[in-house]
Amino acid sequence: MQATIGGVVWLEKAIKGNQASQETIEICITDHSSMSLDTLLSKVASFCKTVASIRHVSKTEGRFDIDHFRGMTRGPQTLILKCFLLSDYAGRYLQRLGEGSGRDVFLYSPKKVLKIAKNGFGLAQNEEEREAALHPTGYLVVPKLYQTGYDQEGKPIWILMELIRNVKSDSEFRSLTGMAFDYFIGELRTLLKLNESADKTLLHKELGQENKFMHDIFRLIADRKIFMTDVSNFHHWGVNSDQKVVLMDPGYTEYSDQF
Repeated sequence: MQATIGGVVWLEKAIKGNQASQETIEICITDHSSMSLDTLLSKVASFCKTVASIRHVSKTEGRFDIDHFRGMTRGPQTLILKCFLLSDYAGRYLQRLGEGSGRDVFLYSPKKVLKIAKNGFGLAQNEEEREAALHPTGYLVVPKLYQTGYDQEGKPIWILMELIRNVKSDSEFRSLTGMAFDYFIGELRTLLKLNESADKTLLHKELGQENKFMHDIFRLIADRKIFMTDVSNFHHWGVNSDQKVVLMDPGYTEYSDQF
């Protein structure tokens, strides 16, 4: 058992589910400073009991059931427990593609990925990505959104998004966008700096010389407050089924970074 100064306790507890082997589960419990050890252990026991019970119910399913998954989203559990249970269920039937500090990502189908929040940061990322995909004027440089799973409070616990493959090389990026990646980033930084000026005359002049891809990216970043550290990473760019270059994860913004 280890406690961090930030007020979060990470507990590792091996529990038996419906598999032959044991799994190590990390349980996050906040505001532990006023908890007695008995209370803390009681919460761990309750968590493990809930997980074991739900696993037993889904033992005979044999495949990922989106209706069952959607029903779990509306369950009465706390956020951390619910997020864990959803990822645990998805992990039994779907291939895990990645894991970040805020979300787990699974391959739902050959053309779709399932992104499940793990905490408040993941919820904020889902919301930002959902809003970017559904923007009324249309950002054509983000993955398509297919479904959103909300809990009882209307929070987007999971989103079903378009599967994006990585851009293979700078030459592919250039052939699809009309510019080399380093040149693209340099021009984008210039536009964003001009956007901070009270007089937008020079900005409009520069934008008038750019292609549609640059227009769409500039608008996305300026509107959504996406971090340039994320945008300037070549590995964060991908290609969709329409052979268009898109930002693979537009959910990391100034808003989501507050969580």
